[in-house]
Amino acid sequence: MFVPPSEEQVPTDEQEAIIQSSASPLKVIAFAGTGKTTTLLLRSQRESNKRHLYLAFNKSVEEEAKRKFPGNVTSRTIHALAFQAVGKRYKVGKLSPYQVSRQLNLPYYNALIVIRTLENWLISADQELGPQHAARDFLTRYKGAATSRLMDAATALWNTMLEGKLDSVPMTHSGYLKLFQLSNPELRYDAILLDEAQDTNLVTHELVMSQSKHSDIIVVGDDFQAIYAWRGAVSALSRIQAETLYLTQSFRFGQAVADVANGILSRYFALPKRMQGTGQTEVGCVDTRKRHTIVSRTNSHLFKRASELCQHARLHIAGSNGNGELPIFGTLMDIYHLWRNQKFEIRDPEVKCFESYEQAKSLAESEMLDHEYAVALRIVEEFGVTIPKRIEDIKAAMEYDPDQSDVYLTTTHKAKGGEWDRVIVADDFPKLFDKNGNLIPLGFDEGQLDPQEINLIYVAATRAKQQLQINPDIRRLIGGVGNHGFDRPGRGESQAGTGGSESSNGLNEK
Repeated sequence: MFVPPSEEQVPTDEQEAIIQSSASPLKVIAFAGTGKTTTLLLRSQRESNKRHLYLAFNKSVEEEAKRKFPGNVTSRTIHALAFQAVGKRYKVGKLSPYQVSRQLNLPYYNALIVIRTLENWLISADQELGPQHAARDFLTRYKGAATSRLMDAATALWNTMLEGKLDSVPMTHSGYLKLFQLSNPELRYDAILLDEAQDTNLVTHELVMSQSKHSDIIVVGDDFQAIYAWRGAVSALSRIQAETLYLTQSFRFGQAVADVANGILSRYFALPKRMQGTGQTEVGCVDTRKRHTIVSRTNSHLFKRASELCQHARLHIAGSNGNGELPIFGTLMDIYHLWRNQKFEIRDPEVKCFESYEQAKSLAESEMLDHEYAVALRIVEEFGVTIPKRIEDIKAAMEYDPDQSDVYLTTTHKAKGGEWDRVIVADDFPKLFDKNGNLIPLGFDEGQLDPQEINLIYVAATRAKQQLQINPDIRRLIGGVGNHGFDRPGRGESQAGTGGSESSNGLNEK
């Protein structure tokens, strides 16, 4: 949450401690909605004689910071810095397994392994590519002595990218960021402020911490909001030993939602501090006659809700463009045509290269398929021949301006950093209890719950400013915590979209 400070604004005691601290590095643990960006702004105002670099998590945060931070602060993403220094020399794009398989004369699956292996190195802090970066090989084609062939292929791919002669094998965003790191740059600022530090990768962590010889380093984030491990993110917060200060007072929501957040986290983790709410937020059933937001765990569930709601509501879906189109619509239709064995209708050459729908499905099940294709496959599996009609109905109900919509639909990953008056947490998050009613333990083995799934629930539940509706499993988890006179059924509860009886499809966002 970002609240531009007025000249009269008095920092809280927690904010004042961060503003005044001379520690470097300084670690700031900022819970949801606690004004971390505002705190950094206040600190940079106090240090008007110093040049600050604010490293934003994404482009939209960078643009907002440019508008609101004072003139002594440069706001950039780490990729923007790297592109200006290195990336602009190259044609930048996304590697196509199909094109890589052609250039390296490899089967499609092998090309996927090579791309994943190279990516593992690019997002690491390591100087050289090595066997430790080998991607998980579900078909065991690169086991044992064959690993050297994998390293040779990944090196050949990297060299082709560096040469920049083939449009079909472009430099990637991860690639030019790696080149930037390997150049050992010196960022000439008095202080570097790393936001959303829990979702950085190792190459970014190395870049930032290498500046500590000449710059103050402040890393800000919340490990409980770390939700990008599936794409290589690690927490800079947990990797550095430093003075640690906290922001626990949320300006987004009241104590009822703070109680929900504390209840979710405390069932699984040891909390160093507890969140405190400010103002009033009700927890119970959202009044769906008013504009509200539904936060889903998966894209497939979001698609399902959109296809139900579009019959009687105007929709805005996070990520849609001015024509009401979602990028996934085109991919979804291509996978649909693959499923129907209508290859002549497929537009994406990547999808055309699949031998069959069964091959694509097998790759998705082995977690080797690109995320967007895997999501489309799950949707095709669930909705089959109804997909074209559902897409057309959704497009007809779309509003470009979210403020003109009746319902805003988003996944938790896209909701990160967002806030809305009325929020419904959907029912497609992983189940928290087994069939015997026991809490499913955290872990990474079969039958266990990935800890980041709890982070996703925490992120989803802390988006609400006025009203929050949690699903039955979360309510069972916290044992009724946060019920502040808002338990009676909300008006409009019988309409689609209240989230109270949705069934889990067990699909992962990744």
